[in-house]
Amino acid sequence: VDEEVGLLVVEPQCTLTCEDPPNEPEGYVKVSTGNGWACAPGYGGDAQWDCVIDSVCASKKVLSGCSLLARCILPEVENACMYDFTRC
Repeated sequence: VDEEVGLLVVEPQCTLTCEDPPNEPEGYVKVSTGNGWACAPGYGGDAQWDCVIDSVCASKKVLSGCSLLARCILPEVENACMYDFTRC
């Protein structure tokens, strides 16, 4: 060790790779645009994914952001004529 230079630290160069799931998870479809994933028909939201390290130190892609669509439930209001519920 050269006392004039001090301790030389070299940070590792790491690239985390995350493969797509082997099967499309429920609510998601693989697409060729954007981030590679979208919500499946009948689901709404903005499909996102994160690359995470699991308990055995393996990387995996975790999808989130899509929820099953449900029909509207008409609210109980005193004067329903004031509102337009035709899209529910």
